[in-house]
Formats: sequence, C-alpha cells, structure tokens
Amino acid sequence: MYRFEAFHRDIPDTVSASLAEYLGYVPMGTSALDWVALIRSSSPQNHAIVIHGIYRGERFLGIAILSIVHGLEPARYFARPLASLLRLCLRFEIGFLEIPLMNLPGLLTVPEVDPVERGAILHDLRKHLRDTLKLDALLINTDGSILPSREAPCFADTIPLGFLPNAILPFPYRTLEEYWAARPGKKYRKFRADSRVLAQQGGRVRIHTGISTIAGRVFELYRNTIRAARKKPHHLEMPISINADFFRNAFRFQRLSPRLITVEIDDTIVASALVFKSANTLFLKAIGLDYELSVPSRAYFNLFYALLDHAAREHCNSINFSITSYRFKQWLGGELHPAAYAGDIHNPLLSLMGRPLAALVARRIGTHGDDNPALAALRVHPER
Repeated sequence: MYRFEAFHRDIPDTVSASLAEYLGYVPMGTSALDWVALIRSSSPQNHAIVIHGIYRGERFLGIAILSIVHGLEPARYFARPLASLLRLCLRFEIGFLEIPLMNLPGLLTVPEVDPVERGAILHDLRKHLRDTLKLDALLINTDGSILPSREAPCFADTIPLGFLPNAILPFPYRTLEEYWAARPGKKYRKFRADSRVLAQQGGRVRIHTGISTIAGRVFELYRNTIRAARKKPHHLEMPISINADFFRNAFRFQRLSPRLITVEIDDTIVASALVFKSANTLFLKAIGLDYELSVPSRAYFNLFYALLDHAAREHCNSINFSITSYRFKQWLGGELHPAAYAGDIHNPLLSLMGRPLAALVARRIGTHGDDNPALAALRVHPER
C-alpha cells in the first residue's frame, strides 16, 4: 500500500517543501533535514543516515529517518571478561528509526496521517527495510503521542527496550522573572545566591551567535563531560557520537537557530551548552564543563538559568533538556517523558542476546538520576 524512496544524500526540493509546509508545528519537523545534515558532517564514518520518503501512490506522506551504525559492538554494554570475549567476535549492523541524538521518533508525517495509519506505515516500513537492507536489528524509537500503542500490530514480534527519558519543561513564560514568580521562594533564593557567587568570582554569562574562535575550548569542555561519564561504573555508552566538527558546523545551519551559551570566569570559558530551536521548542545539547573551575562558581546552575532566560526571550513554549542529570532538571520543573525502543531483531544470534541486553540496559538506566559531579551542592542541600 505504501511506497518508500531512499535518499542517501540529496533530498528532492519537493520533499523539503512539503516538510516546510506540513511539519512546521512539529519540534524538529521542518528542521529535521538540517539536523541530519549536521550529524552527518560530525559523526564517525561507521555511521550513516538515510532519509526514506513515504508515499501513498503519488501522495507524499512524510519521511522516516534511519540511522545505521556499522559494526556496533554489543561488548560495550557488558562487563569483563564477557565484554573482552564478545569484542573479539561480535559486531552487528543496527538501524535506529529515530531523529539521531534527539531521542525522538524518526517517523514524521503530514497532519492527515493519524496514529492508526502511522501504524500501517510502520508495518510496511519494517518489511521494506528487512527486504532491502542487511540489518541485524532495527530499533524503533516509540512515542505514544506519535505512534500507536505497543500492543498494535505494527510492533508484533518486537522486543521492548527501555531507554533514558527526555526531561522536558513546559515553558509558558515570557520573562525570567515570570518563571521564578511561579516557583517556590526558596528556589528563587537559590537562583539569586548562585548568581551572586558567579559575580563574586568575576564571572559572566554570554550568548554567542558564532563559535569559530572558541570551538576548540568548547569541544575540550564537552570531552571533559564525556570522560567523566565514562568513569562511572554504570555508564551507558551511546551508539552514535559526535566530534569537534559538530561544534564547528552547527552555525552553518541557521534554520536550527543555533546559539552557544557560555559561563566565563576572567574570560576563560568554564561551562558551555549548545542550544537549538525548532517549532517553539528549545533543545539543549552538548554541555561541557571545566570541573575544577565550574563547581566553585556554580557555573552549571548559572548555565541553566541563562538557558531559561534565552527561552523566554525566544518565546519558546517548552524546553527539551535531553537525557541524564535529571535531579536539577526536575528541580527546575522538567518532567520526565519515558522513552523506549521496539527491537525488530533479524539476526538469530542477536535474538538470543536481545532480552538479556534489554535487561542490562534497563538496570543501567536506573543509575542516571544524579550523574553530574557539578550537582554535588544540590545533593548536600536538597532543600535549596
């Protein structure tokens, strides 16, 4: 019933125009192609992204975004000595039906397509990908507001795999003062205290519309956070990573409305975050910290306060704080939106590993509530 056309690089103008016309109301809808282009320019060579146009006859219905990780090692999710053994002999070709590094479903359709038809599209798409690609597994990012329930026929014979939730803050505020007025007084007092500490340390917050002269420092801070995370015993390694080109190239894609927020002490950047805007949602990505300098100045907290102020000035309706470090994001009012994958396993060997791997990932997910060293002050004084 449905037809799929793969676009490996160049997207037809008709597809781009249709996305702009029909998906302006969907966060990362009209911006999805620019986001994919940015990820393509800054991710490892073992990773590819293919856009599939979806058609009913000649009628364009939307796109499916498929990320393919070549040679994914399941060993990274197991402890030694099993990990060492698996690394020697097992690598898989895994497809992810999602918006890469956004933890959002990758099936974007025009308004006339309801959840029932999305289920029918997904059913046919699963069969199409199984027949045309040599994938060992297809992991489908699921969302009840976008796709049918997990009990729907389109998810038949899949393995449920839990994942880290997105922390999302509803944001009906037009000034930072309006936001704090809606919060308990003790939270406003913490905001004022953190701001004073930063000022006493000679610090300031800046919003950048370009990054060329400071890209090296920003990437260095981002690598600090990645290294700190990897030292944790229950660290959950992401299958797709980004490199320095992500920061250098981000500002080439102005439809993503990229901005860099930095906290600086005596002109040294001690904390940074890239943010993007799409359909009145602000997306937080790629936080970086100098842990020695950022903790005394409470730079981490002040980075988030600046993000709230930026969201108000940009008339955003929500802020997607992304995954991990949930304690402070919830303290700010963020709500956790459960995320999960449906695993369509094609490889018989991987099928045997599927449920144990799902259970292992689920256990690790439960450890990510307070995974940021910069949150120590909040843990010591939870009433703040």
